[in-house]
Amino acid sequence: MAVFETLIVEPVAENFKKTIKEVKEQEGGTVSEENNVQVNDDNYDLIVLDKFYDEVINKGNEAYLYNFLSSELAIIGNTLYARNAYKFKKKEYQKYFGEKS
Repeated sequence: MAVFETLIVEPVAENFKKTIKEVKEQEGGTVSEENNVQVNDDNYDLIVLDKFYDEVINKGNEAYLYNFLSSELAIIGNTLYARNAYKFKKKEYQKYFGEKS
């Protein structure tokens, strides 16, 4: 009988907002709450993409995929295209990525 080890990974959303604020404070001093929200909104998808890539591709942690809904996985995948200025045909992605700076 094979024994499988299940990896428990903390939810992504809760970890990154704090991390962004900590990084910004280390780089340039203090960060106002208003600026921190802007940083979160603009960079969140890229940070999730980087973390996702590291966990799944580099570390081979496929269990990490279970932390996301299929709609979230679609956003993560399409972030690669948006990062390279792809023009989306689906209205939902045009709206979502069009609101990013």
